[in-house]
Amino acid sequence: MRFIFVLFTFLLLPLFSGEEEEVAANRIHTHLVISDVSSAIQEAKEYLVHYPRSKSIHLAFMRALCAGGREMETFDEWKILKEIDPTIQNDRRCLEMVAWSVLNQGEKSDQYLIRLNALFGASVTQDAKAIPLILNELRSSNALLRSIAVNLASHFGDLVIQEELRKMLDKEKIWYVRLEIIRAIGQLRMVHCRPKLKAIIAHKKTITEEKTEAILSLLNMYDSVDEEELTELIKSNRAGLRHLACEIIAHFDLKEKVLNILPLLKDSHPDVRIAALNVFSLLKIDKIEDSPLTEVVAPLLADSSSEVVITAAWVSFIFGEEKGKEILLRKVFGENGLDRRIASAAISMSGERGVEIAREILTKSEDPFVRVNLAIGLIGQRKHIEVASGALYDTLVKTSDLWMWDTSANPLFRSLSPSKVRHVENIPNYPLVIHQFACLDILSILSIVGHPKAQDAVKHFLQSQTWGSTAASALTLLREGDENALELIQSLLTDQSDQVKVQAALILALLGKESSAITVLQEAYAKADRELKIHILQAIGKIGEQKTIPFLLEILQEPFQGIRAVAASALIQCLYH
Repeated sequence: MRFIFVLFTFLLLPLFSGEEEEVAANRIHTHLVISDVSSAIQEAKEYLVHYPRSKSIHLAFMRALCAGGREMETFDEWKILKEIDPTIQNDRRCLEMVAWSVLNQGEKSDQYLIRLNALFGASVTQDAKAIPLILNELRSSNALLRSIAVNLASHFGDLVIQEELRKMLDKEKIWYVRLEIIRAIGQLRMVHCRPKLKAIIAHKKTITEEKTEAILSLLNMYDSVDEEELTELIKSNRAGLRHLACEIIAHFDLKEKVLNILPLLKDSHPDVRIAALNVFSLLKIDKIEDSPLTEVVAPLLADSSSEVVITAAWVSFIFGEEKGKEILLRKVFGENGLDRRIASAAISMSGERGVEIAREILTKSEDPFVRVNLAIGLIGQRKHIEVASGALYDTLVKTSDLWMWDTSANPLFRSLSPSKVRHVENIPNYPLVIHQFACLDILSILSIVGHPKAQDAVKHFLQSQTWGSTAASALTLLREGDENALELIQSLLTDQSDQVKVQAALILALLGKESSAITVLQEAYAKADRELKIHILQAIGKIGEQKTIPFLLEILQEPFQGIRAVAASALIQCLYH
């Protein structure tokens, strides 16, 4: 009888033991629910003395360490769990905890780079756990971190984030952060901020970039426009709101309302006159009541503003008026460099009608910006491609000054111009980054049209630029559907120059499409300097292939917290890809 009792007890012991382990794990989780992390860690350690092989308690302990940001201990606990249960190495929850432990610790760092990558990694998850990190950086004293946090916040619709953005709109002073806030408010369609955006547009001291973003954000919020509100905007005593009225009419294709803005062609503000002219051209209004449009805009051909004259000449030209063509030619060969650039951009926007005049000017003008603007227009029309692409290549390889794309004169006229970009706090070489955006755009065009020296141009660019400043702009080189450009960059993965090969791999990886770049990146990592290592890890995260997880886990054992933060961010991206 006694033997039966002992046997029965022996058989039931694992059941009671398992039950106690679950109770212990639940107690640890209860501490975490009330944010008592230190008690959770302490109890887990005590339970593990009695149940050293308990998977559930080890998991609870790991979760507690993660919540406490004790990243190296979390990683060590994960390795112990692997010995207990080898399948755990592929467990998504555990891998995520390992990464989050690094990100949670990174949030507390004083180093900008570590906090930045913690922020990126958290935001990729689209998880509620990311919201505290984003909120924390929205309140950061670092302007660049605030701007990036705002950009990431635009992908979260939580009310607490929207409220923080609303507050920031009132108090933020740094211009590039304000641009991100305005853009995010539009993307989140925060309609309760419409009065604030209108106030920004109406204010006389609002900078052009900010006014443009505010207009775009407001347009994003409108599904339709109330007739009374539109009338109020047209008759407003604020030039910015009259400008907004023109944008709304163009945006919603309200051809029946164009007569309402006819008086704005005589507006006191040149930006409003330009906006009204743009509406007539965009909506293809060739006649106003019984008068041809060219007669209606004729007085503006002698306007006091050169930008208005060029816009009016462009409208006249595309509707067949010879006078408009004469003015554009006069401006494009004039002494004023700004006028030359705006006029050439206008001609490149003239469609089929502008082809021959563009070809003629291209052979005569010595202004490199005029030549690039016209060449892009010709390629857009698929005319004189050989001559046009040759002009782009010659200008690109001979350039020594910094460039930028300029739409300040008229948003419809995108013109290559000498750089006027200001340095931005905490963004190294910001004018150079903007210049490289322009260069990469031109390289992309050369690749698309199959210029015979396109590959040489790309190699020259990759060899002459440091990756630290090109990383932010590399994606413009390869766009959706640019298969020729894609093949061109792929061919550079086997280049003899390590610099060209690695930078080509980085571009392909950042595009997020090419797993062929992974091998090159992983092989380059060991010999790379710290900055390049960071870019390699960021690129691997962008690709997001799970086969890179073992490589990233190895990096998490390195002694440098900044590197670990980037690797954790990449690991999260691979898990959520």
